[in-house]
Amino acid sequence: MHRIDTTADHVICNAPPDSTCRRQPLCDTATWNDHHCDDHTPPHQVVDGQRCWMIQWINATSLDECAEEDVAVTDGSTVTLTFHGADIGITWRPMR
Repeated sequence: MHRIDTTADHVICNAPPDSTCRRQPLCDTATWNDHHCDDHTPPHQVVDGQRCWMIQWINATSLDECAEEDVAVTDGSTVTLTFHGADIGITWRPMR
């Protein structure tokens, strides 16, 4: 679960350790799939319980800039984050 923090300028993650957003390899890599990293030989396995990679990405920019629709940023609101690939990044929208 992701929600806008109380200052309405960042997203925080309360997702459980086995959530997709908390799965990544234990290495310094920029890309990975569901099983391993893409830039080490041998590849490092993906593990649960890591820092949420989605909020690291989305909090690097303004929430207004990465909203999927024209909505007000409301503190404490639960949001849905969507990854669109490296060229676009991550967008958010209010959870319905």
